[in-house]
Amino acid sequence: MFGKDPMRRRASTARVALQPRLRWRYVTRGEIWASAAIDRAGNVYAASLGGDLVALSPRGELLWSFTAEGPIWASPAVADDGTVYFASVDTHLYAVRAGRKLWRFKLDNCGFSSPLLTPNGTIVVGSSGRHVFALRASGELGWAVRVGAQVESSPTLLSNGDIVVGTRAGSLFRIDDAGHTRWSTAVPGPIASTPLVTHDDTVVFGGGDGVYGVRHGRVRWHLKTQSPVVTSPALSSDGTIVVGDQTGLVYGVSAEGKLRWSASLGGVASSAAIAGDGRVLIAAADGRVRLLSPRGRVLWSFAADAPFAASPAIGPNGQFVVGSRGGVLYAFR
Repeated sequence: MFGKDPMRRRASTARVALQPRLRWRYVTRGEIWASAAIDRAGNVYAASLGGDLVALSPRGELLWSFTAEGPIWASPAVADDGTVYFASVDTHLYAVRAGRKLWRFKLDNCGFSSPLLTPNGTIVVGSSGRHVFALRASGELGWAVRVGAQVESSPTLLSNGDIVVGTRAGSLFRIDDAGHTRWSTAVPGPIASTPLVTHDDTVVFGGGDGVYGVRHGRVRWHLKTQSPVVTSPALSSDGTIVVGDQTGLVYGVSAEGKLRWSASLGGVASSAAIAGDGRVLIAAADGRVRLLSPRGRVLWSFAADAPFAASPAIGPNGQFVVGSRGGVLYAFR
């Protein structure tokens, strides 16, 4: 799922090569804005604005494909049984396995949110219709909560099983597993960033004027950035939070919200992915995907033929993939 785990920490235990090589590429039916999902076997699941969801082997061979009735902006999520869940602009949440639709659930508007798969099998997703939905694996509705504004942020799991999610109105909601709102906190500007949950249950996310750390419904810290933060933060094993803003600046932030380092990229940066040794993979609107050191120094880069909006995803053997707005999915190792 987007963010690698239910806490959306975007960190892998796998190491990536210091000088990765392009292994294969796959052309989809439209621009790729969603991060791919990778299962335990290394199979890759990628979606595009052409409405296609493709499953590829670790060598880039097509295993199956499925076409939704509208563009797919948000990342798919893969369950242990191979079921792939994703939302589409066609206003549905889909469950697909081996290229066959198991069910689809009608949302109240477009789906720009990536589904959260909880340990008890519940699928949680937000919609532009101002609701958060929880569904059972059968596709039956468990609960729906109205949050008062569009949801483009993806839900994230807290340690006790509650979820947190942001809205376009700048509100962060905490909702329990029965669908009751526990608290909400407002910050300036919209929250399009998907929150991550740190090991002490601090919720970290981007807003209109920077990066926030919230715990128990209160803002613990705020780091002001040069422009709004719509990308989603990643958490390194040493506690550094890595996140980029709209000017292409990438920040390394301590658990207390203090700036550790920053790096300037050639355009709006994607969300980062953290490798097992702390190195950072990040793509940008200048058409480059980069590998950074744990302190933000560029170690390697690759120039594609189109800008990047999607973020890299790291597989179990260190192979990573990233899709471009040219509709090409690239795999490196």
